[in-house]
Amino acid sequence: MDRLLAAGLIAVRETGRDAQYPERMVYEVTDAGSETAHRWLDEMLSTPKQEFPEFPAALSLLMMLTPDALRDALVRRAKALEPALARHDADLAREAESGLPGSRHWNWGT
Repeated sequence: MDRLLAAGLIAVRETGRDAQYPERMVYEVTDAGSETAHRWLDEMLSTPKQEFPEFPAALSLLMMLTPDALRDALVRRAKALEPALARHDADLAREAESGLPGSRHWNWGT
């Protein structure tokens, strides 16, 4: 919380005190924090890379994006994955042609 506060990504909205409990701080996300979160989420969804734990975390936060922004990010991700999928398809086709046992059973949606 201290790092988020120091970076200006959150701010203290209110401080509460109850006789039976320690001081309670209520935080809110700043405009800069919201922009940072949206930028991170867009990058995690649209750019394939080391997937864990960032991609599953991004999936859990989909509701932060508008439907158009989400579609745009996922379309960019699909386009970025096309070359790798084409390479995998070519590899599988070569394996099938070579007669490797079981290679004809792999079908990746082609």
